[in-house]
Amino acid sequence: MKNDVVIKSEGYSALFDKLGSVDAERFLMLLSRERQGFDYTEWRHGLWTDKSLTEVATIAQELERQALKRKNLAR
Repeated sequence: MKNDVVIKSEGYSALFDKLGSVDAERFLMLLSRERQGFDYTEWRHGLWTDKSLTEVATIAQELERQALKRKNLAR
């Protein structure tokens, strides 16, 4: 069974992979408006606690590479 941090991390990655950065952020803002008690800032604060800055940067670079690849394939 995966812990909460892993679930959040994988969910975040899946969301941004599918929607891209802008639409994923919009989706999260919509959720926060609709759900009382959901604190997006608090959720983001604890999102990468198990990763170093270098690991987060590597993940971001890989996500950007994948997004560019998808964009090029769509053309």
